[in-house]
Formats: sequence, C-alpha cells, structure tokens
Amino acid sequence: MDKEVEETVRKVAEYSNAEKEKTTRIMRMYFILGTAALILNGAMEVLEIGGTFWIGFAKGAAFGLALCAMVFGILYTSGYMAKIFAAKKRMFGGMSGQNRPQ
Repeated sequence: MDKEVEETVRKVAEYSNAEKEKTTRIMRMYFILGTAALILNGAMEVLEIGGTFWIGFAKGAAFGLALCAMVFGILYTSGYMAKIFAAKKRMFGGMSGQNRPQ
C-alpha cells in the first residue's frame, strides 16, 4: 500500500512540476513579446520617424501589443485564464462538431 501511495504522490508532483514549467514558458513568451513591443514603440518615438499613417499605426499596434501581453500575463498568473478556458469548455464542449457555432 505504501508503494502505491508513494507512486501516486510522485506522479502528482511530476504533473505539478510540468504545469509550473508550462506556465513559466507561457509567461516568458508574454513578457518577451510585451518587452519587444515596448522597445519598438520607444525606438519609433526616439527616432522621430515621419508622421505618416502607417508609422502611427505601427506605434499604436506596438503599444497595444505590449498592453495585451501585460493583461494576458495578469490573467494567466491570477488564475482567471483557467476559469475563462473552463467556462468556454463548458459552453462549447458538449456540442458536436456540426452543431458548433462558427
């Protein structure tokens, strides 16, 4: 019996470590993406590139990307992202492929 309990505890610990590694990789991706977007936005401001529509669009998109990366990072680390995915799965999980809204 002790061997079974020990094996179960080991498997739970391995699963927990795998989940932590997955979370760390995702968070690292969000922070790298957000940092790169902020650097790009800052570089455009410092270089004072001409004020065309596309330059303004690129500045806004870089800032928006950084903001979204931060918001997703907060949602993911707070546990709200898991709740959102669970709610989505409850809403759409029971539907067959042909009845699913597109």
